[in-house]
Amino acid sequence: MKKTTWQSYKKPSKIAIFIFIFSLLATFYLSSNIKDEIVKTGRNAVLAKSEKISVYLQETMSRSVFDLYTLQSLYNTNKEINYAQFQKFTELLLKDNDYIRALEWIPRIESDSRISFVAKQNLQFDGFQIKELMPNKSLRLSSHKKEYFPVNFIQPLKGNENALGLDLGSNKSRRSTLEYARDTAEITATEQISLVQDKASSKDFLMVAPIYENGTIPTTLELKNQTLKGFVLGVFQINSLINRVNVQAQEEGLLLTLVDLDSDVSPLLFGQALKHDYQFDIFVPQRSWQLQLTMSDALRTQVLSPPIYNWAIFVGIIISTLLALSAFALSRISLDALELKILNTKIKDHNQNLEAKVQERTQSIAKKNDELKSNVNQLTQSREALNKLMHELKHQKEEAEQKSIELARSNKELDEFAYVASHDLKAPLRGIDQLASWIEEDMASNDMDEVPEHLAAIRQRTSRLEKLLIDLLDYSKVGRHEEKLSEIDSKKLIEDIFILNAPSPSCKLSFNNHFPKALTVTAQFELIIRNLIGNAIKHSDKEELHIEFDCEEENNAYMFSIKDNGPGIDSMHFDQIFQMFKTLKPRDKVEGSGMGLALVKKVVNSYGGNVYVESSLGKGTTFFFNWPKTLISE
Repeated sequence: MKKTTWQSYKKPSKIAIFIFIFSLLATFYLSSNIKDEIVKTGRNAVLAKSEKISVYLQETMSRSVFDLYTLQSLYNTNKEINYAQFQKFTELLLKDNDYIRALEWIPRIESDSRISFVAKQNLQFDGFQIKELMPNKSLRLSSHKKEYFPVNFIQPLKGNENALGLDLGSNKSRRSTLEYARDTAEITATEQISLVQDKASSKDFLMVAPIYENGTIPTTLELKNQTLKGFVLGVFQINSLINRVNVQAQEEGLLLTLVDLDSDVSPLLFGQALKHDYQFDIFVPQRSWQLQLTMSDALRTQVLSPPIYNWAIFVGIIISTLLALSAFALSRISLDALELKILNTKIKDHNQNLEAKVQERTQSIAKKNDELKSNVNQLTQSREALNKLMHELKHQKEEAEQKSIELARSNKELDEFAYVASHDLKAPLRGIDQLASWIEEDMASNDMDEVPEHLAAIRQRTSRLEKLLIDLLDYSKVGRHEEKLSEIDSKKLIEDIFILNAPSPSCKLSFNNHFPKALTVTAQFELIIRNLIGNAIKHSDKEELHIEFDCEEENNAYMFSIKDNGPGIDSMHFDQIFQMFKTLKPRDKVEGSGMGLALVKKVVNSYGGNVYVESSLGKGTTFFFNWPKTLISE
């Protein structure tokens, strides 16, 4: 028998090495793809958390603007407000609110009224004087000027005494803010400032809202300057404003930075200047703030270097080694079998006595072949199990992504409802409470002249609150698709809804093209038509309103449109009109909850459709939406 040499192992070794290298490459390729998918999923999760944090900060800022709007409304609806009324009203706004440092009333005082104004204020505040702010941050008695803008009322007074009587017009930066708010009739925010009443280095900013005579906004700059009564002002603490957001960011492993992009002096409002991963624009009246979020080292390591990647490499190396060893053994046994067959022939020629030994050797080889086949079968089963595991992992990943999308949508809707509870539901209740207190004061003074008017206002706000709650309930039901299906004549349904809206004889309805007579719908299709017709009638500014419906057939849906000859909509408001509680006119002028078009959009989207608007000012408005040809009952 020949001795075993390196040449006998050369060919099996090459095969084993080839299989080992190929398996390793496949392992690294698959592991890299798995890592990329996990990192992508992790980044998307962090992005979703970052967006939620930015939305929360924007809502907090919107609440601040809303509080200042509320104080502005008080002065717009009353000719004179005394200090007691100012205190009572602002205490409600400041209750449970830690980021508003103070609310102030800043009247406009002309030079010839200075003496009488100061004398009147001394009856309320001992030692009151109009002061001006010097460049070194000190205060002194104000010099003679054409007009002054002193701090008249301030709440809370404690801790803010130094600001009482301060002429905001004596500081160039604050005066430019007052002039901009006066000329634009809009709420305007300052950049980061230092307060005269704060000796510490806190970060604050102001928001001012102009007040004009009779509570109406003049049409020209000259009238705005002549009729300006003064300003309501809010002092906001940046650290308190962003503290809750920062706590939430830290819990998620994110580092937060807030920057004022419009400031050249002190743009950094909060945090540290870092190379950020995500950025979001925050709306502040007349300024551009940016929220920047950076992953912490721990979170970055968790997202970019998932532990499962190392385990996948380790398991792949083990499998590759087993495959290489199996291939080597199979090749070696095959060569041994060939050599044994040749040797067996030679042995039979030389000595038949060795036949028994050869037969025994052959049986041994057969047994090894059976064992090898068994090993190969087990390896095949292991590979099939691995493939099945990969398919299950992919399926679970897809389910996780879908649940993440659904969770994000659910969180967004929940945030919108929370916003309503904090603002749109809160505002009518505040108004009702204020009116009730006025009625109580009138009854106490036996002055009943304004009581009917206050009661009517209470009924109006109660009705508005009821309408808002009904629309909220309708909005929450959209997307469930629990309604029964029915077939209707679409044209007749539109005519019936138009009649139920009880328009005046000057309101006309017309149709184009052919409308489906057996359209499968739910009750929510009627909700779409009712809101679009009601919207056209409600906003009409013409003596004769003309509403025109059209319908075109598409592949799997019908495209409906409703056109009116109303006032039209500026293209800059196209996105705003489909948002919840957004109206282009004050709700005192156009009765409604601001939910109509938001309901329409949500219903259409829930059935896989799309809704959009085409319009220009003075040329009417056309709304388009599509409805599926076939609906399946769920």
